[in-house]
Amino acid sequence: MPLAATRIIVPLAQAESLVGGDDRPFPPGPWQGVIEEVRTKPLPSNNGQPFAGYETTDGEILTLILGQNRPLDGQEDVGNRKFFVDIVLRDGNRQMGEVDITEREVPYWQLQRSARIVANLARALGQVEEVQMPDGSTAVAVMEGFVDALAAGQFDGTQIGFEIVHRNFKRKDGTAGVREEIKTFFPVG
Repeated sequence: MPLAATRIIVPLAQAESLVGGDDRPFPPGPWQGVIEEVRTKPLPSNNGQPFAGYETTDGEILTLILGQNRPLDGQEDVGNRKFFVDIVLRDGNRQMGEVDITEREVPYWQLQRSARIVANLARALGQVEEVQMPDGSTAVAVMEGFVDALAAGQFDGTQIGFEIVHRNFKRKDGTAGVREEIKTFFPVG
């Protein structure tokens, strides 16, 4: 079937704005949702150059899609809007599990952030164990195979709590923007 012959009709507001005419940030606060799907995609690039936080343009991102989201603290209902969480698995030859998340000011900070997201998500899903570090501190170890199981869809349909925070930032053109981010995941029901 030739796809070029298919007539596509889209409301003008949604055709003008690729975010479906709704560019409001996801409201901050605690939410309950469902892991609907997990997808993989390549690292983004900026005209062939890596974005900030990446060393290369060769890598892989796991995108966690949270849907059926309900507010838990009186914030505005978002209807059918989904929330997307990107987890960087690989940046060039560097894997997420190989980074020291305590290092500061490294070019691969997106991998560090992703390791913290995975540990937090795994903790909320009961997929960690506490371990004692040589200095006497406690850490959490993500169960082996958790990321593979997540990517394979084994947690699809699982209810999860999550908290969104807003971070203000300045765009390259000098205008202010708001970025919504996951603060934490937590078990529900």
